[in-house]
Amino acid sequence: MPYRRFVDSQGKRWRVWDVVPAPVDRRVTARRLREIRIFHNDRRMVPTRRHDLNRARLYFPPSESGWLCFESDEAKRRLRPIPAGWAHDSDMVLEQLCVRADPDTGG
Repeated sequence: MPYRRFVDSQGKRWRVWDVVPAPVDRRVTARRLREIRIFHNDRRMVPTRRHDLNRARLYFPPSESGWLCFESDEAKRRLRPIPAGWAHDSDMVLEQLCVRADPDTGG
């Protein structure tokens, strides 16, 4: 994960990094080929240990490609999609990208 710092033309200090979401559970199919029933008292509340395989997809859909996160002491912004070569751009180009980024509302 590349990480940069820059100071914009107003003197505000910014930190920049890329965020690329990854699914929590990378398994696509169940690993068990057959089901074996064991008859005893089970302390689990649900019949499977894999509570909700779709939960990660609710937060990061498969189409989510990632974003640049811009953060200062007062603000946080997101820019989608991640521009190619941003980690090697000048501070002036990073400032222009930051201006284009959407405010992060935290949700």
